[in-house]
Amino acid sequence: MITDADGKARPVLRRLRDDITVIPTAGIAVGERMYLHYMAVGHWGPPGEWTLNRSGWAYSDDGGETWEQPAEAVWNGDTNFGQAALVEHEGDVYVFGIHGGRFGGVMLARVPADDILDMDAYTYWDGAAWRASRGDAVEIASAPVGELSVAWNAHLERWVMIYLDEIRRAIVIREAPDLTGPWSRPVRVASADDYPSLYGAYLHPWASDGEVIYFNMSQWGPYNVALMRARLVKGE
Repeated sequence: MITDADGKARPVLRRLRDDITVIPTAGIAVGERMYLHYMAVGHWGPPGEWTLNRSGWAYSDDGGETWEQPAEAVWNGDTNFGQAALVEHEGDVYVFGIHGGRFGGVMLARVPADDILDMDAYTYWDGAAWRASRGDAVEIASAPVGELSVAWNAHLERWVMIYLDEIRRAIVIREAPDLTGPWSRPVRVASADDYPSLYGAYLHPWASDGEVIYFNMSQWGPYNVALMRARLVKGE
């Protein structure tokens, strides 16, 4: 844990004057450098809805002890890359993005792994090709999508995406042959009937590529995180 002088957990990211809070949404390591994708919340709305002042990147070169937040390494406003799942693949980092909140769809960007902090280096998937303009991005997975993660699953020989579906009151999973899709229909892996107030499913990076996968799942009730297990059935 990153702690202060009293041994208590301390903030690692700073907020600006108009931010209510700054929250990491995903992390990745490229070589010896660690990156955090974060969202800066500007307004809390009704349950499951909030708007962002910006989202962007922080990095650490000392194992996470200290972090830098370049002012230029941001998407300003409440863009579709406000929250993210990150995948490094064949020299690029893929950013699966959603708006602030839990009711938007997923769009996809990519950037060379060495250029994560260069916002001009990003390209965006328009459904057929990669484009330089963020405005060309299209949804690759339909709403509603809350906190999400993506990983390769060797058992299925597919990419898998897991997230909160607020309307279904469930954690769901989808699969696709390529990062760009097409992504399958959502399949429920955990229900609020069994786990009230569930949210925030994140695949375990060391245990997500077999027939049995593990993921973290939070609940508002006990306000704690559980390690969950699911068995995947390979289709014909």
